[in-house]
This record gives sequence, structure tokens and C-alpha cells, in this order.
Amino acid sequence: MEKTMVKNTILLLLFATLFACGKKDESKTQAVAQKQQADQQTAEEVEVLPNGEPAHITVQHILIAFKGAPRIRGVERSKEQAQQLAYEVMMEARQGADFTELMRKYSSDTGPGIYSLANDGVDKYNGEFSRRDMVPAFGDTGFSLEVGEIKVAAYDPMKSPFGWHIIKRLK
Repeated sequence: MEKTMVKNTILLLLFATLFACGKKDESKTQAVAQKQQADQQTAEEVEVLPNGEPAHITVQHILIAFKGAPRIRGVERSKEQAQQLAYEVMMEARQGADFTELMRKYSSDTGPGIYSLANDGVDKYNGEFSRRDMVPAFGDTGFSLEVGEIKVAAYDPMKSPFGWHIIKRLK
């Protein structure tokens, strides 16, 4: 458990360093994603809450935004185009395309796209976000996934205002 906290702290510092200037260092981003996947927990190690959801998860996501979405700049696609693209990218990912490469190619998110989350009522580890730190659809979808599973959190003005999130649970 302490090793996980140290790893998460190191990853958070790495992410902050990599993206502080708004630049992506692709080799380091890919290395971090591969490290996250290599550290996937087995089912026996996952703490499960009474509601059946895991206490902690790590997910990777691709944000497919549209013109006019809050806090999104430089995107010209319509909502309809974004929705279609989101489901096309999800199908590519489900058919085995490299998720990190898809993220680099399609994501409107400026961050690394990998987030560790603590569920409601659970203490956060260093480097984790609370489920409620994210838009509701992001957390709801992420915590509903099995490790390796990929789903879309659909655009909703209240639950997912930035667009469509293609989410893959890493651990």
C-alpha cells in the first residue's frame, strides 16, 4: 500500500513536470502508461466497497470535445461529429488499437489522460483525485468498468459538459 502511494506521488510529479509548459513528451507519456498497465492489480488485491464498486481505480481517457464546449479551445468539430468520432475511436480501442496512441491522436485533453481515483467515502492516496473531483459521468463510468474494459461517458451538459470521454480502466 505504501509502495502504491510512493508510485502515485512519483507519477503525479512526473505528470506535473511533463505538462507544466503545456508540452507532451511522448516517450515519457507512453512509458508512464506502460508502467501503469504493468502495475495492474489482480482481482484479489482490489478493495471492493459494499456497493460492489472498487475503492480505487486508475483509468486512461480520451476526451472528444466539440466547438463551444466549456474550457475547450481550438476544436472545430460539431457535437454530432464529436459523438460519431467518440464511438469510432472506442471501437478502434476495443479492437486492440494502442490506447495511448489513440489518446495522442484524438484527445482534446491537455493532460496525460491517466488518472487515479478514490471512490466516494474512501481516503485518497497521494496523487489520487476524488471521484467527485471529476465530472459525474467520468467517475460513474470509470468505477463501473472492469480492468481492461473500455466505455464511452456520453456528453451531457450537467454530467459530462466537455464532450465524450472514452475511458479504459487500467487497474
